[in-house]
Amino acid sequence: MDFIGLIVAYGYWIVLGVAFVDQFGTPVPAIAILLAAGALAGQGRIGLAGVLAAAWFGTVVGDYVLYLGGRWRGGPVMRGLCSFSLAPDTCVRKTESSFQRLGWKALVVAKFVPGLALFAAPVAGALRMPVGSFLIFDSLGSALYNVVVIGLGFVLHDQLDRVVAGFSALGSWAIPVVVGAIGAYIAWRIVEKRRVVNSLRMRRLTPEALRDKMASGEAVRIVDLRTSIAFEVTREMLPGAIRVDPGELDERHVDIPRDCDVVLYCTCPNEVTSARVALALKKKGVERVFPLDGGIEAWVERGYPVEVRGS
Repeated sequence: MDFIGLIVAYGYWIVLGVAFVDQFGTPVPAIAILLAAGALAGQGRIGLAGVLAAAWFGTVVGDYVLYLGGRWRGGPVMRGLCSFSLAPDTCVRKTESSFQRLGWKALVVAKFVPGLALFAAPVAGALRMPVGSFLIFDSLGSALYNVVVIGLGFVLHDQLDRVVAGFSALGSWAIPVVVGAIGAYIAWRIVEKRRVVNSLRMRRLTPEALRDKMASGEAVRIVDLRTSIAFEVTREMLPGAIRVDPGELDERHVDIPRDCDVVLYCTCPNEVTSARVALALKKKGVERVFPLDGGIEAWVERGYPVEVRGS
């Protein structure tokens, strides 16, 4: 059975499944499939209401799974979602900033914003947004997104008919072509990610080494680089740490001493933010600067002490 035939025969289930897995950042051509389903609905080959309902349900269920994951273990969940990002900490930081600006309205527009679409649900869970409020806002945003995408395919079904015909012409080759393209995309992202991370990688300090420095009374300045929304999740900081937003580095670097080791930490995968700030501080004359290997989570996982601070 050809690709288009599969959508016609199992359209609602395919749309539901694609909408569900798309919420996890998997490299599935979800928009193309939703457009094709909308176009087929425009041709009268499947029902528009069924396609919309299936897409909406798959989207909301996928987001709810991520929301629960964020409530359970927000950091590891977001690190997993960042696995294909070239700058994994940046996408999390942008999502947190969007929540700071928009509040829960971010969930309504999240699907239309790259990066925010992937992290809005787990961030909402990590911030303990009430389940009822989450489902209301997420349902609205999911409905809006799917109506726009599927509706576009429905309205433009004549123009998209050539694309549909192209898939039909491929026949049994359609699925291998799509799978091959996805595989090539994954390989490219992995190679690019490693290249970027390796270019930023520098000498790091392990949690054990930092603990030994602190226990021996050695002078060390610890800098917390998390956004305020990430800090609010637990309000835990390493003992004696100060908070500095990377965006304020030009003004705040004077608060960082030059005569002792400086240790930077965040909640970002691969500590890319810490590495970038370390490079920036070196240019400003702070020579003895080290990212904390594993960030604050590695410190907490070892049972080392933390301080709970006010806002």
